[in-house]
This record gives sequence, C-alpha cells and structure tokens, in this order.
Amino acid sequence: MKIIKIGKTTDKKTEICFDDRPSVIARRRDAAAMKLFVGQELTEEAWQEIYREGVLSGAKARALDLIKVRDRSEREIGERLIRDGYEGEVAKEVTDWLKDCHYLDDEQFADDYIRWRGEGKSRREIVYKLRQKGIDISCFDREWELPDDRATIRQLLEKRFSGREDIDEKERNRAIAWLARKGFAPSDIFAVLRELGN
Repeated sequence: MKIIKIGKTTDKKTEICFDDRPSVIARRRDAAAMKLFVGQELTEEAWQEIYREGVLSGAKARALDLIKVRDRSEREIGERLIRDGYEGEVAKEVTDWLKDCHYLDDEQFADDYIRWRGEGKSRREIVYKLRQKGIDISCFDREWELPDDRATIRQLLEKRFSGREDIDEKERNRAIAWLARKGFAPSDIFAVLRELGN
C-alpha cells in the first residue's frame, strides 16, 4: 500500500490518500507528527496506526470540543462528525467512546432538555424536538415529567394578553393559531380560553 497524495483540506485538516484504501482525514498536526510523504510504502500495521492516531484522535478531539459548548445527543455528535468529514464508522466509534466515558447519555440529555428547555412548549413540540435530535423518549423505561399542556397554554395566554379583558375576535384567532402551531391540541386551547373567559 502506498501514499499517493497528501493535501490540505482546511487550515486544520489534511487528507491522506492511498492507492488501495479510502482516504483518511487527520488533524494537520497529527499528520505532520507521523512524518508521512507521497510515495511512502506502508504496511497494514502502519495504515492502522495512521487511522488510529490521525483519524480517531482528531475525531475524538472534535467531539469533545462540541460537547464543551453544550450537551448533545448521540445522533447530533455522529451527524456533526460526518459533516466535518469523518466516516460513519469513525463517528460510531467516537460516540461509543463518549458513551463509555459517560460524556454522552441520551436519557440524561432528554431529561435536561425537558427541564431547561421545555418551558413554554407543548408536550408534542418537546417530543418532536427530541426526535429531531435522535431521541425517542418512549424507548426509555421510565415516566417523564412533561409539562401540563393546559397550564402552559394558560401561562402563555396570560403573558400574551397581560391581564387584558378586551380581546377581540381577530386577536383571539391569532392566539389560537399561534398555540396550534406550537403543537397544543385544539381541545386544550379552547378549554383554557373558556376558563379565562375568552
């Protein structure tokens, strides 16, 4: 096996191309430390070392940078690594490593999301947002403390109308449409409006 090309892909990454293996993207400093050159003949062990040292260490560093900024789900980390140029196999290996290190936990992520970002959202919207992040809370063997939709609707309407009693039909219909877009059930919306006298 031979290196046929070494090229810069970004300021921080280098692509190493082989004649009979898929190319490898590594951090530039890792590639430089390996002292590789075009035309170099490699053994299987040398290729494995390039893969481990270059690709995996770069992917792990990138994943750690991502979770330093904010908590992320397994799917978010995997998709981001793939978007950054790492292969699916590498992304899977890195997410498994992060789970083993207890840096990734989808159940805890969902719990934190509901607690800290669930305010003002319907149950349906929370479940939808979590599914977008690759988490289906019905797969976990536990009860979730999702907010009560009617209480949330009441809170949102009271904030929107701030104690006004002279709400016209046009404003009422806009509020109904707004709440429906947020995922609240019409039956809950109309029940709260009746309770509030609107």
